Amino acid sequence: MLNNVIKVFVTLTLVCLAGPVRDVEAQLPPDHVPIEDQIGACLSSTDVVWGFDNQTKEWSSFAPEAPLPLQTLLEFEVGRGYFIHVSNDCAVNWPNNAMELIAGWNLIGWQPTGLEGGVLATFEVVDDTFSVWVTNETTIQQLFDLWTGASSANIPNGRILRGSGEAGHNGPWSWHLDPEQIEMGEVAIELCDGTPSYVEETLDYWVDTVGYYCPWSAELVDLQDFR
Repeated sequence: MLNNVIKVFVTLTLVCLAGPVRDVEAQLPPDHVPIEDQIGACLSSTDVVWGFDNQTKEWSSFAPEAPLPLQTLLEFEVGRGYFIHVSNDCAVNWPNNAMELIAGWNLIGWQPTGLEGGVLATFEVVDDTFSVWVTNETTIQQLFDLWTGASSANIPNGRILRGSGEAGHNGPWSWHLDPEQIEMGEVAIELCDGTPSYVEETLDYWVDTVGYYCPWSAELVDLQDFR
């Protein structure tokens, strides 16, 4: 009975709050994985998933039993958080994203898959976060020194390139830093300072004119070793 009430509530909520209606013929690019496959064994227990895009300020949603045009969330994207409601305890077992969900609401994040031979550093800049894939051994050591408190060089300074990078590690942003041409520093020129969202809004300027990105207020909040 309770599950039926939740499903009715979910459908009504989707009708009222869902973002732009999805074209029923819409297809993901060939190298992307639909959310149904990412959820895997939890799909039968999933009532609804909500995602929020801080750039567009829009919600997107996925609910297995809702009408297809209201399914505006096509896949989990790296670097974003999601609210997922499940009717029973279950486990998501996607590579690098194994997690146990409990009945009710769960807040989850999505990590990149397919990374090997480097470290993934995530930084917070004001209200934004972005991730850097680093294969430069000198910079990797600088990152671990910063992580352990042995260094105060908090500013990543790297060549900026278009695209979210290897395995989409800097999603949802459409840019990334060169994994080799990057270093950590305590100071940097003001020209390459800014927030990730501002870089996204003026990407051509950053890639074609500035060439580098070095956010002064960057704070290292996560460091994962894939070597």
